Amino acid sequence: QEITRLKDLVAKSNGNENWNQISKQMPHRTAVQCRGRWKEELRVKLYRLNMDGTWDDCGTGRIQFYYARQ
Repeated sequence: QEITRLKDLVAKSNGNENWNQISKQMPHRTAVQCRGRWKEELRVKLYRLNMDGTWDDCGTGRIQFYYARQ
């Protein structure tokens, strides 16, 4: 599944998302599309956090901090 692949690539980047590099490993996706899909996935995670009080950690603590700031 595409989002699983994207999560793996972001996790391997150690929190330094280089969307150009990530998109090269995602067939038929641009850097902008990869970034947009990732932000969409994070919004879903944040929504789940607000609704049920749990956090589905996707393996990158930096993302939690980044999204908590906004």
